Amino acid sequence: MSISITNGENTLTLTPDKFKPGYIQTLVRNESLTGRIFNKIRKTKKKWEMSDIITDTEKATLEALMANNYVNATIESALYYCVMDVESLDMLSGHDTIKLYRLNLTLTERGWTT
Repeated sequence: MSISITNGENTLTLTPDKFKPGYIQTLVRNESLTGRIFNKIRKTKKKWEMSDIITDTEKATLEALMANNYVNATIESALYYCVMDVESLDMLSGHDTIKLYRLNLTLTERGWTT
């Protein structure tokens, strides 16, 4: 599976070795003055947690994407407008020519659906 993250100027393509889709849910209750609940709305948004190994040039692209938290992500042939959170970016090896990093990233769909 290939995931493409872009902000219009920069594009980062990841092939995550760990990929965990999920949902964030919240419940909104509308109450009357007497305390009677007359409407419940369950709001949901998608989120994806992923982990990948990236190179030094991909790290530079990631840093350019981090300047704007909102990105467009193509996941399983569907386009989502997401908030990007980098959980961790750890160096694995630092040779003279090749630098590898372990990236843990969370994409959360912007906006709620009911």
